[in-house]
Amino acid sequence: MSKSTGSQIAKNGFIEQEFIRDLLNGNKNILDKIKEKLGVKLKPNLQVVPGTSKSDIKCGKINIQVKKTKQGQFGQVDRHWVDHLTANVSEIKSIEKMLKELCELPTNKEEKNGHLMCNKKEKVKKLNTNFYNQEDIDNFLKVLNENKKKIVKYAFYGINPEDAPKLFIVSKFSNKTKRENITIYKTRDIINEICNNEVKIRPSGTVFEIGNCFTFQRKGGDGGKVSGNQFQFKFVPTKLTCDRYVRYKILD
Repeated sequence: MSKSTGSQIAKNGFIEQEFIRDLLNGNKNILDKIKEKLGVKLKPNLQVVPGTSKSDIKCGKINIQVKKTKQGQFGQVDRHWVDHLTANVSEIKSIEKMLKELCELPTNKEEKNGHLMCNKKEKVKKLNTNFYNQEDIDNFLKVLNENKKKIVKYAFYGINPEDAPKLFIVSKFSNKTKRENITIYKTRDIINEICNNEVKIRPSGTVFEIGNCFTFQRKGGDGGKVSGNQFQFKFVPTKLTCDRYVRYKILD
């Protein structure tokens, strides 16, 4: 079975944004529940946001992000170069070198089809005692834990306050075409739930987790292109446990 291409994923995401827009614009009951349970007042004039930003739908000054998922499925919420992360969360600048050693493989001298390629003969430095002493690892975790909220906000909100999503809508599917329900959260509630947990390094030494629904790691993939050297944040919406949300079942 072939994987979906980036263009297919983008097209499917746009279709879902249009579905959510039309659903909310045509259902006053959902809008009333959002106001009652989440304290956010939406008017039936939601619009899909063209281009790429942290928000997919706007209602006046209220931004909304939409994610498709299935039970237990992770999705990307952000990816950037380590330099971008440390420039915007400057408090973790002291561990930038270790982050780069974990993410950024050297590149080959020659391009392939116009793309810089990672040198796969080289290996990243894992966060374990085969590469670092325990004191360095402990300090690394200390810095991440002290700044976890800023890191998670960076992942969910981005760096432009005007684009930051106030609401986060999860469309849950049972298969590729059957939509089960949509769940609307306040993005702030998701961030707070994640940050109630400590940052931990998984046994692989290459993945960090905060709770059971949020991880970050080297992106990898991309056919070996240099973009695989970026940092990626992943999120499993169906593992959220916060009790403040609005859920709407999709009827057959």
